Amino acid sequence: MLSLITPPDCLATYTAAAIAKADFWKTGWTGMRLGIVAYVVPFVFVFHSALIGRGTLGEIVVTMLTASIGVVLLGIGCVGYFFRPLSWSKRAWAFAATALLMMPAAGLAAGAGGRCDGARGSPARQPDLTGMLPSA
Repeated sequence: MLSLITPPDCLATYTAAAIAKADFWKTGWTGMRLGIVAYVVPFVFVFHSALIGRGTLGEIVVTMLTASIGVVLLGIGCVGYFFRPLSWSKRAWAFAATALLMMPAAGLAAGAGGRCDGARGSPARQPDLTGMLPSA
């Protein structure tokens, strides 16, 4: 139902803009900015299987905390307000922190050219997707 708030097919936004006598496109892009978390969260579920309860209790708790903080920072970065208006540099910091909190550790380590498990000779642990994929 995200199509109701995001351009170009945002019927709810179009109706709200007509009622408020506001600019349709400004209202639509504001809806997109506020609803971006709903687009990002499904990808976080794919990256972190602990969010659906697959893993140890410690992994689940840490993943829930980092994902929650990342979602809050994404909202702060998109809205540009946290107790007071934020400068562009602070908004950029919020976006960068969001990316670092929501990306899998293996992806961040690969991007940085290092390993995320601390071991010198063993590769990083890959997620177990055996029960998540449909069988052919």
